[in-house]
Amino acid sequence: MKKLILLSVALSFAVQLFSQYSISNTSYDFYDEDRTRWIETFVYYPSVIDSGTSETFPFIVLGHGFSMSYSSYSYLWEHLVPQGYIVVL
Repeated sequence: MKKLILLSVALSFAVQLFSQYSISNTSYDFYDEDRTRWIETFVYYPSVIDSGTSETFPFIVLGHGFSMSYSSYSYLWEHLVPQGYIVVL
């Protein structure tokens, strides 16, 4: 049993170590007609997408607080994007 646990921990660590992606980003502006204003949207994604990969990635959309900047959540994209997530703020 101890060997099985040790093997799964080692395998989990190896997968996380070798499946790291670099971070790319872009931004989009969307117009909200109901409130007549522009909404600036920041997208952080694995850079492998820029090279035209056919891989698919899960994404997380976060609507941050009114008085907080999207940059307050840098710890999220810095942790999640290298693991293969797309983060939209």
